[in-house]
Amino acid sequence: MSLAEEQKQIIKSTAPILKENGKEITSIFYKQLFKAHPKLLNMFNQTNQKIGTQPLALANTVYFAAENIDNLGVLMPQIQHIAHKHRALMVQPEHYPI
Repeated sequence: MSLAEEQKQIIKSTAPILKENGKEITSIFYKQLFKAHPKLLNMFNQTNQKIGTQPLALANTVYFAAENIDNLGVLMPQIQHIAHKHRALMVQPEHYPI
């Protein structure tokens, strides 16, 4: 599935917001995720949550994806790293819709 040019432009337009506020946005995301699904707490390093490295990593990845929406191939190293982490943590397909 490919994105329409209009969709790509919308995503690109979010990049400055993500660059400036990404960590705050993803910190809120994780707080809401764990509140709604506390069983997921054991899948995440809580020290990384507290010191902000996990929210920052997600924010940086989303920002990088928005910046490179026309060339997603540059994301492959990050995607592979995330996939390996998810596999090591035994993330299952049913976890993703959460």
